[in-house]
Amino acid sequence: MHDFAAFCRLVHANLQLDGPLADSREVGLFDDLALDSLQTFQLVILIEESAGLMVPPEFPPEMYTIGQAFDYYLQAARLAASQ
Repeated sequence: MHDFAAFCRLVHANLQLDGPLADSREVGLFDDLALDSLQTFQLVILIEESAGLMVPPEFPPEMYTIGQAFDYYLQAARLAASQ
């Protein structure tokens, strides 16, 4: 999945977010989507599992926007392909 819109649908559905789907890379995870700490943890797990990452990095990157979360997904997918 290298499609930003598909990634947004995946996040929206799996985290059971209220409100409209993110339509911009600048949509804030905390300010706009109102993720709490549990949802943030679930997002990281969702990204790593969706990317097929078997051994995640010790510390995931800081993510403040849905665009940064998508970038982490792409990075995790590349890393998973090399494992």
